[in-house]
Amino acid sequence: MARVEHVAVSDFVQPECAAALLAVALRETNWTRHTRNLNDYFAAMWAERTFERPHGARPDSNLLALMELGRDLIEREFRCVLGRHFTVGCNRMVEGQLIRIHNDSPDGARGVWENYRQLLYLDKDYTDDCGGALCLFAGSDTSTITRAVRPVFNTCVAMQLSTTSYHAVSKIRRGERYSVVVSYWGYPLLVDDFASSSLVSKHLRFLVDAGLESEPYGSTSIANHAYHTYRLLRSWDADLSVSLAGLWRRARRLLDPQSEQVFRHTLSSGGVNDELQNVLGLCEKDKNELSHDQRASLCLIGLADALEEVTCESEARDVEVVLDRNRHSLAASIATKVAMEIDRVREQVCDPTHPRNRRRGV
Repeated sequence: MARVEHVAVSDFVQPECAAALLAVALRETNWTRHTRNLNDYFAAMWAERTFERPHGARPDSNLLALMELGRDLIEREFRCVLGRHFTVGCNRMVEGQLIRIHNDSPDGARGVWENYRQLLYLDKDYTDDCGGALCLFAGSDTSTITRAVRPVFNTCVAMQLSTTSYHAVSKIRRGERYSVVVSYWGYPLLVDDFASSSLVSKHLRFLVDAGLESEPYGSTSIANHAYHTYRLLRSWDADLSVSLAGLWRRARRLLDPQSEQVFRHTLSSGGVNDELQNVLGLCEKDKNELSHDQRASLCLIGLADALEEVTCESEARDVEVVLDRNRHSLAASIATKVAMEIDRVREQVCDPTHPRNRRRGV
């Protein structure tokens, strides 16, 4: 399935809602100017709920209406589940200001930087000679431009941030440019078919609803660690049931009794969940009772969990992104070797002519 990194929708909220947000922006006085990396714009924070600030300023009714539509759009278009954390701010740009090409990739600071963003443009008098278009690129060079979105009043742009989400804002040539900026922390499903998407969505929503985004782990939360263990297993082409078991390997220990009861009900709903329940049940058995395939599954889950723990600790110390990528490449190589060794041992055990088995009378 082709990956979508941005989508633009005109006439996004009710006109009176957009007008009310513009009125708030025009009254705003607490602007902070940002000039890092040769960029230049003003920003003001309006509301937030983050891991560091779980009790920040709450959004008003107009912002809630914007965010409700935005969450639906992002989850539908980008095939993900959004968590409960967010920030809402307003950007203001005046004549001569611009934002240069960049990607805002969250890699290297997962769970710290947002990975989804929603913009709503508020300029009623915009014309093309005003400048300030949102330019989207296929790479880090300006020659790779693929689209320019005009910041017309009540136009919404949703973006998935990644190493390839290059974008910029062209220089403001006339007037002022206002936009509401909503940042979200979310979890891509990493599956394509409907049945698997429904199953993964159910588990990710439960991870969020159980409050695990607020449980600290490393530099962020246990939800972040659990999701990236799942993500790593998916990148290794592990079975979906094994990947979901990796999601819950640590997270399940933090569920309260009521959440654990709901979790067991989720597992008993049939379908692929039967397989997941079997994999999770392996953790409660004596290892001597497990088959080689079951041991292989647990080995892979443990490896992914351990690698993500190292990643969490290193990101807390601001390790370079390239080291993070090399670590995951090394992890994939180790996982391959582990799988090959398991296959080799399995062949030996099943082969009655193998010298080791003849000695043991197998």
